Amino acid sequence: MAAPLFSTIAQASSFWVGGIVDSKIGYILGKGLLPRLSAPHEAFVAIDGGTADTFGLYPLLRRKLSRVVAFVDDTADLNTKPGSLGFLFGAAGRTTRLAMWQGPTLAQVFPSELWPAVLSNLTGAERPFAYLRNVPVLQNDFLGVESYRLESLLLITMQRSEAFLAEFDRVDPQLRQRLHAGWPQQLPVLGLSALDTNALCVYAGWSVVQHQELIRGAHHANH
Repeated sequence: MAAPLFSTIAQASSFWVGGIVDSKIGYILGKGLLPRLSAPHEAFVAIDGGTADTFGLYPLLRRKLSRVVAFVDDTADLNTKPGSLGFLFGAAGRTTRLAMWQGPTLAQVFPSELWPAVLSNLTGAERPFAYLRNVPVLQNDFLGVESYRLESLLLITMQRSEAFLAEFDRVDPQLRQRLHAGWPQQLPVLGLSALDTNALCVYAGWSVVQHQELIRGAHHANH
């Protein structure tokens, strides 16, 4: 157990920079260590959850925000590799090589009994998302999360959506046929076509539009 934990901490930037962005004093003292976006967006810093926090969720829970929106932009098929997301609910499963090395026991922050319904919504719906209300957050000493209750949790994934593809059909019925056969969950690492890449970008934007009221509500509630 010790070796995987040390590897997780060593390679997870969330352990090294989380304290900087979570704390006003920490940010003042350490902001010079953080990479910044190019002008005119230099006010924004860029950090990676690395191998321990694939979805950037734990800093939000440490701050005890009342509403959380998480974009699960992992194109792995949740039917075969649900581990990265399932670990948050303490559910074991296969995951990608670089995700959530600490495993389900140390990653869990939500009750296990919620996972079957969440997975069903994320993999079986025309619009793959899960919206939960009044969600218990479990204490996680490993990641510094204290127990409290979320007013709402919105999970938006990049799983295949027939509703989105139907939008393609309205423009050009042939577009769907020109996408990679595994789009978007089983795409090649190399040789991704311009159409497949642009379709992923459009899909991400479409997902935001579809849930804009819930996203806007979460933003206003936390400010």
